[in-house]
Amino acid sequence: MSSIGDSGNAREGPICRCVVTQESQILSFLAFLNRQSDAGRVDLSILRDTPVARWSELFVAPGASRSYGAVRSMLAYAREQFDRDPGLAVAITRYVTDRIDEIEPVGESVIIEPFIRGLAWKEHANALYGAGEVTEAAGAAEKAIAVFSASPVFESDLASANLVRAMSLHALGSTGDALQLAVASLRLFGAHADPAMYLVAVQVCGGLLFDLEEYSSALDAYRVALSVAEELTNQREYARMLNNLGTCNVCLNNMEIAERQLQQAFRLFQQQGMESEMLRTVTALARITSLQGNVDRALDACHSIYADLLYHGLTLSAAQVLVELMAVMTEMTGKPEYARNEGSRLAAALGEEENVPANLRAAMVFLVQRTVGARTTSQLGAAISHVKTFLRDVMFSPVKEFVTPI
Repeated sequence: MSSIGDSGNAREGPICRCVVTQESQILSFLAFLNRQSDAGRVDLSILRDTPVARWSELFVAPGASRSYGAVRSMLAYAREQFDRDPGLAVAITRYVTDRIDEIEPVGESVIIEPFIRGLAWKEHANALYGAGEVTEAAGAAEKAIAVFSASPVFESDLASANLVRAMSLHALGSTGDALQLAVASLRLFGAHADPAMYLVAVQVCGGLLFDLEEYSSALDAYRVALSVAEELTNQREYARMLNNLGTCNVCLNNMEIAERQLQQAFRLFQQQGMESEMLRTVTALARITSLQGNVDRALDACHSIYADLLYHGLTLSAAQVLVELMAVMTEMTGKPEYARNEGSRLAAALGEEENVPANLRAAMVFLVQRTVGARTTSQLGAAISHVKTFLRDVMFSPVKEFVTPI
């Protein structure tokens, strides 16, 4: 019995020590991540109120702002800005990628350094794509792919970077290659039971199908994505999917359903601070229906959205929609009649609404006067552009005074 007991003890000792050592390593690594997260939040609280161009001035100490935690916090901040301010998101991710090779060595894990480099390039690609710089986005995505391809542990991250590259390739005209990448990523996220990224991949596939004018197939994809977004209680993606469904239904001539979906999507966009998404959608909607030879349908759909925003007291959002619509209609038709007649009427009605801020009211008065008096599309375009710039500035500075150009 003693020999059996001795033998058992001989095995038990190393196993226990191994378990203790492994547990200690994990706890040590988690403690490291917590310290980095706390430090990153402190850094970010300093950075938020400072223009990105001056960030480097705040970190003059060796290694400052180059820690893992600081970089993760900056990238998270950039992601918050993707819909609110794409230009700021690009500036933040460019700041990070310019310095990513200077990140402090991380001894606790061999995967941290390549992961943060790949993440930085992927988020830079996302930001560039959102800002319309698709060639640069494709290049940044390639750099993320090169990093993530080095190890199978980054398989899911690689699929995510491939999605950004797919969107960029599509924008550059290589839709066939883009669809192959997107479908491959979709399958991988499904296999890994990653619902958040599965949602993104379905959305990308839906967008590619839509641009291939496969509207019924795109509608099916967006329905799946809407269901996943609802399960995840992701209001931002739920709004995007509603908007995508509405746009598909416009193309399928299901206008009553489309208007309901678009109205709900626009209210959610406003609640989530997704103004840039909202304005891109108005422009796309007007272009789609106009190119299909049905300007009246474009006007009806956009008027419905405008009236719904106004009804809910969202005067700034309504004004932005109106100005976008005036600009698109003028560009698509080459005639100033819409802005001079219907646009000026709607602008006047908005200016007469209760609780409209004085600066917004002044902008609407100016828009009415200039559009009514415009005789050429260039005169009209200048007036619309001036008000559009003002409305964009007011999003970030609500008390900004409206100045009438000389």
